[in-house]
Amino acid sequence: MGAFALLTATSWRSISANLRSDKNTIKMIVQKWKLIEPKTRCCRDHPNKLDLDALLISPIQRVPRYELIVKQMLKHTPVEHEDRERLQRAQRHIHCLAVAINQHKDGSEQMEQRLREIEAIVDGLDDLVTKERTLLRHDIITLKGTDRERCIFMLSDLLLVTSVKKKAKVMYNKLTSQSMDFLESNRFKLLFKVALEDVQISKDTLSQLETVERKLESSREDDRVLKKMSQLCSLLKCEKKLCTATVVPGKRVDNTPFLWVCASDKFSGQVAVMALDSGEITIESCSAIGNAAVTAMCTVPPPMKPRKRKIKSQKSLEQMQNETIMDINSSGSDSESSSDEGASTAGQTTVWIGNDDGEVFVVNSTERVRSRTRDRLARLRNSITSICAANGNVLVATSYSNQVQLLLFRPGSDGNWDLDNPQTVGHVCQAPITNMQQIGRRVIIASGNSLHSYFIDTGKFQPPVEILPSSDVITLMNVTGQYVFLCGRKSTEIFVFDVFELSVLNNFNIASFVRSQLLGREHILREHKMGCLRVSCLTVARHNLWIGTSAGFVLSTSVQSAKSNPTPDLRVCEIGHSGPCRILLPIQTPTHFNHSSRKQKRSSLNVPSQQSSQQLLVSCGEGLDDGTATQDPSTDSINHLIFWKCS
Repeated sequence: MGAFALLTATSWRSISANLRSDKNTIKMIVQKWKLIEPKTRCCRDHPNKLDLDALLISPIQRVPRYELIVKQMLKHTPVEHEDRERLQRAQRHIHCLAVAINQHKDGSEQMEQRLREIEAIVDGLDDLVTKERTLLRHDIITLKGTDRERCIFMLSDLLLVTSVKKKAKVMYNKLTSQSMDFLESNRFKLLFKVALEDVQISKDTLSQLETVERKLESSREDDRVLKKMSQLCSLLKCEKKLCTATVVPGKRVDNTPFLWVCASDKFSGQVAVMALDSGEITIESCSAIGNAAVTAMCTVPPPMKPRKRKIKSQKSLEQMQNETIMDINSSGSDSESSSDEGASTAGQTTVWIGNDDGEVFVVNSTERVRSRTRDRLARLRNSITSICAANGNVLVATSYSNQVQLLLFRPGSDGNWDLDNPQTVGHVCQAPITNMQQIGRRVIIASGNSLHSYFIDTGKFQPPVEILPSSDVITLMNVTGQYVFLCGRKSTEIFVFDVFELSVLNNFNIASFVRSQLLGREHILREHKMGCLRVSCLTVARHNLWIGTSAGFVLSTSVQSAKSNPTPDLRVCEIGHSGPCRILLPIQTPTHFNHSSRKQKRSSLNVPSQQSSQQLLVSCGEGLDDGTATQDPSTDSINHLIFWKCS
């Protein structure tokens, strides 16, 4: 028994000496092999059993009990017995082990108390006290080149750096800085803390400091250069380029429409609202919108509300017409309620503006662009690529990398657009959606080199039709009737597509015609414009196809000739742009109105707009070019709008 007790006492001393290293080894294995979750799950499934930490500490906890057992064995062992000496040696080992355990326990409690005192005197420091953490030392250092002092607390696993502020005039040095009087006579504020495992200790500190100083000086020089570049950049003038436009109807059927034009410099957007009254163009407002480039714009009519009433007599018809006129007048009035509630879009035409940050601004057409109305917006994850109003709903296409999303916005029960709960439309588009146009009950969607037909009523797609080569992308598209005119990226070839027959009717190239128009120009200018020639915009107005080019020319041909002739009869407008023609947009305007007779006002509601209106075509681009080379070259980068009257 004496030999067994002596062997057990020796084993206990070994367990006690290696307890901390064993715990660290177990912790490292658990983290390395990702055993935290299995360990937690086992402890949860077996709450009555001990975990690894409890099993390691259990022999240490039994030391006092074993000391009592050995004392009882010595009491009943004769003096002359051969095991008595071994039992006495075992008792001494166990007693020394118990004393060491008590001292370690007292030292841990004292260390925890000291850590609590440090935590209390250092502002901004919390969660400092843990079972395994100990304070190694603390000391004062002075920053090089200054008289500012810092106190560094080094713990077993952490390094704390604090500022020092004296409570009173106390003289201290390296010896007194280790005392508690030093801590009590100063105030400390935590600057930062670093784990010791992240601290790299270098013996050659002098060369390291010199290297750091050289890097700091190089960084200061780079900072001076960047500030100088920033000052020079502030002197540069960055003009916003026109990117999209839309026509917004007036408050009444017989009112002239408004032209909304967006410009962007890829970092911000700007919207200008122009009125076309009495044949003169006036800018009503111009304001910034969003903090990203504008990528899409669309005029959206008010949500349709079916009337559940029967017209039984001419009297009721006149009453309904009067109510309609009153509704139109009230929608454009500047009443107190409409000016205070600028975010309401119920029963009003709205303009949807999308940008590169995934924001869709919904602006009332009668409110123009003001900060209050811009509170009405939808925030989406990806960049907006196209917006289309179709069948009382709004389709918004977004894309990022290879993620293409098509969202359907519907009106809410209160008459406003529900911008918070769009419906995701399932599709098979593999490339970003670049354009969407409505034809009847379907929406034609351009994605990659293909066209997709989407029926909103049924929510189904027709199989896509490839129009361009696989390496090209459809960027321009315009519809008239059942025909779609489209063009690829950086291309001079225009395709004509029949939606109902799902076939390409014709395609023609404009490059040779543009080259013929540049024959009288300077050689370097001609080669430059032909080298980057492309179709930049398309539209249809009064049975003519209008083509804008990057060379600044505005071309036109009849729709019938474009559909059937491989070399259509192209005409060029007498005035063009010196830079690219970016936007072509038809505008329907009234010709003459007599507002003196209320009867004429009522009857004008039933007259087709084509019988009392004329059509204008606006061309938006950079600079002006009339072919005489007499324009000021300094205006070539200024955005110009040219208005044409379509005959």
